[in-house]
Amino acid sequence: MKFKNYYLAATFGLLTLLWTAPSYAVPITFSFSGTVTNYFYDPGTGDAFGGSVGVGTTFTGFYTFESTSTDWSATDPQYGGYHSVLLPYGMEATIGGNTVSGLSSDMLIDVWNTPSGDSYTALALDYGFQSLGIQLSGGSSSVFDNDSLPLSPPDIADFTEAGFGYVLRDPFGPVVLSVIGTLTELTLVSTIPEPASLALMSLGLVGLGFTRREKTAC
Repeated sequence: MKFKNYYLAATFGLLTLLWTAPSYAVPITFSFSGTVTNYFYDPGTGDAFGGSVGVGTTFTGFYTFESTSTDWSATDPQYGGYHSVLLPYGMEATIGGNTVSGLSSDMLIDVWNTPSGDSYTALALDYGFQSLGIQLSGGSSSVFDNDSLPLSPPDIADFTEAGFGYVLRDPFGPVVLSVIGTLTELTLVSTIPEPASLALMSLGLVGLGFTRREKTAC
């Protein structure tokens, strides 16, 4: 009985703490894949991918964003802009065996929910030298209920266009390489449990321990 009272007291205390605790950020990762439809490089600087990329080349990638990002354009009911800054947030892609990474200085997700149609953009920047992103456009005005940040991947089938793009710029000049592609898949990879979820799981394990101890004592 003594152990049961301790467990009940711990349960009450933890639930009180969780009830008053603030919302915690949860990193969410979506993965994507598709096919290259256009490839350009500046002959003056050479092909950074060494001839391994062309029309028809496949690409894969993923991006991670913060679940509790606030809408920096909250006054606009039709547009939501959400920033996730620095690691673990960002985007990475592999194009024809070439990995493009390090784009974590700014992870931006735009959500448009307008009478003329809905759209979704995920874009990662690397201090202006590289940009990597996907865009879903041409959706009906009912794809999204509002301009809130989607925590599950939008369905590509709900949009008429699903694009991919990567741009590499010369630090002092123009574009030296660009890749454009068609997105064929966008899926949820993982979410990391919030501290509250982990605490509840731990409480359950503690409860099992108390139950076993009571049975042993009996």
